[in-house]
Amino acid sequence: AANFIDFVCDYRKIVAEIKNKYNTVKVSSLKDVYEELNQAVNGKTSKYKGYTAYYVTIIAANPVRSQQFFTPSDNSSGTKKAEQPRIIEIDGVSFYEIITGEKNALNQLYRTLPQIIQTVLAAKQQDVQVAQYLQDPRFADFFAQTFAE
Repeated sequence: AANFIDFVCDYRKIVAEIKNKYNTVKVSSLKDVYEELNQAVNGKTSKYKGYTAYYVTIIAANPVRSQQFFTPSDNSSGTKKAEQPRIIEIDGVSFYEIITGEKNALNQLYRTLPQIIQTVLAAKQQDVQVAQYLQDPRFADFFAQTFAE
């Protein structure tokens, strides 16, 4: 079993290593992530052979949609890892679109969560202030500032 695989979708033939934020992995560790993803989708005996591997950053350094070959630097050789057609680096919004088949799926989820949370809080008769916070327009603005639309 690969140590870096967080997500598997057999239906879409996808595996992924998912990071919530761009600065949660040391640059020097990215080559190890690459090696694990490469082994997962290109290894002769891997059950994910032929799948596409994604290195996903849900919250990127800049809110821009990006999908490119994942080619981190290899500090031991001083070179970048080779481009592999099935090893892709991608932003969170684009990844959610791929796995759901729905354009703007992450945005839809983000906009739906406050309604769900409010419903649950109301059902449990919890703190009304939390529900009011979720209706605050700044909550929606945060999405626009964080993710590429």
